[in-house]
Amino acid sequence: MARKPTIPVLRKIPILVYLPSFVLLLAAGIGFRTLAAALSIIPLSFSLLSSLFYLHRRRQSSSPKMTPALGLATLHPEDSDDDEANEKPVPRFLWAFTDLVLACMYLAALLPLWILESRKAGNAASSWGGTYKDPTAYFMVETYGSCGLIINMCIHAYLFFCAAVQFRFDRECPTCKAKRKERARPVMKKEGKGPKYSLLGDYREEAEAEGEENTRKSVEV
Repeated sequence: MARKPTIPVLRKIPILVYLPSFVLLLAAGIGFRTLAAALSIIPLSFSLLSSLFYLHRRRQSSSPKMTPALGLATLHPEDSDDDEANEKPVPRFLWAFTDLVLACMYLAALLPLWILESRKAGNAASSWGGTYKDPTAYFMVETYGSCGLIINMCIHAYLFFCAAVQFRFDRECPTCKAKRKERARPVMKKEGKGPKYSLLGDYREEAEAEGEENTRKSVEV
């Protein structure tokens, strides 16, 4: 199963692969008059958009809320709760479905390049009324352009299978997750002395109660 730090790195690879693959596939589609290479740009564009959207949402979720007056990050828990309610993060199953669709699109784009176009290049057949003057050069340009398609297909397939394994073997129920978040949430003290906002929560309040009892016993003695 992919770790969380690994996923952003994998999402950045389609952004880096897009430009060289786009140039090679576009050159193969226009210069050699083949439709399969030109249509392969479509899944590349969808991968680019999905990666940019993922990184944008990740940056929004990781950046703290800034106050307009002071330009400082707020640490109030009630503000963070409102932000989490308004953000509405994208569900994990939607990302898994997107990766599955993109992997299938890449496979559908690669099969014509591997089977049909290789036969045309090997036989020096005509395409769209023209002939291949140099089948070897045509085949090399198309092959280098398809390397980006293979890389992106493997990335999306890997992310989908990791999400499927996580859904299958995740033993923690939603109720347990809700209870864990409730225990980890900071506690706002309504009564008593001391700071109103407690980072330690219940443990700090119990320690304060024990300290007060020990103080009373020492005073009585």
